Amino acid sequence: MNLAEALEIADICGLETKAEAVNNIIIHSVNLFMYEEINKEIGELVDDAKAVGVKFSNVCGHAILDEADSNELCYMCRNIGRPL
Repeated sequence: MNLAEALEIADICGLETKAEAVNNIIIHSVNLFMYEEINKEIGELVDDAKAVGVKFSNVCGHAILDEADSNELCYMCRNIGRPL
């Protein structure tokens, strides 16, 4: 999958940033791609996103928002990991 396709889906979902578009595809990849193709599709998306400047967390590997520190968890992992 390329970033343009991820952005189209993100727009339909009401997501606003490229990072959100990438993470949306990553977290739903098991529903979008055949199991054998998941790593290839995500790899293509991440490479495409990095080429246009999307930053990724060095901790969890997900896309991060522009103002985030790459040495911290992404916004998803921080929120999912906190106690309710």
